[in-house]
Amino acid sequence: MEMNRLNIPDSPIINGFSIYSQNDEDGILEDIFTRIGILNPNFFEFGVAPEENNTNYFLLKGSKGCWVDKGLTDFKNKLSNNGKLKIFDIFVKMDNINSILSQGCQFLGIAHSGIDLISLDLDGNDYYFIDKIISAGILPKVLCLEYNAVFRPPLAIKIKYSENHQWDHDDYFGCSLGAYQSLLSPYYALVSCNIAGSNCFFVRNELMDSFTRYPVSALYQPPRYYHSPFAKGHPPSSKFILDLVNEIDQ
Repeated sequence: MEMNRLNIPDSPIINGFSIYSQNDEDGILEDIFTRIGILNPNFFEFGVAPEENNTNYFLLKGSKGCWVDKGLTDFKNKLSNNGKLKIFDIFVKMDNINSILSQGCQFLGIAHSGIDLISLDLDGNDYYFIDKIISAGILPKVLCLEYNAVFRPPLAIKIKYSENHQWDHDDYFGCSLGAYQSLLSPYYALVSCNIAGSNCFFVRNELMDSFTRYPVSALYQPPRYYHSPFAKGHPPSSKFILDLVNEIDQ
């Protein structure tokens, strides 16, 4: 990592930290949105554990957004009706992902063009979901995406699409950083990966004034899954988020 630090001194990876993120995503995303000039970005996060995710920190700071994941029923039942956080307790597929975004934008009171962040980590068809989103002309300002760090750039590798894909806890998941770069380069620039080699961060090309453009090969981080999750003292919980959101309309 020291050699990478010397080669990419302006990359947001340098400012990474974890509050509720599994790794250093909290700090990387905060740095990215600070440079863009957005204090409280709205968000969609696909693939969520209520106690550990990439958007709890933004919620505590004043953001609004949507969580999307099958298995959020228990958390949703604890949540009051509110204008801060909307839950989609649903299995994401090609034929519903853009509808989810449209419904979420209605909740947030924004057009598709106003989406600040999509964070997506669904352990499988991620490449195809992002392709579906951008093919519909939906181009959020920032993308935080799980990538398969086993395959170094420029290798472009992705799994075969399967509607009912379930991750077997092996290396057959998602796509490589090179695959995302090939797909997204007409619209986005890669600005960082995280230290564990699990997430990559893209910013829309017209928002790159405050970022240094580094080669993808310099920003790539190999799989260091032994860093994941970061040790943070006491186990994280969703209790602060429930306190915050359930008090909004009281």
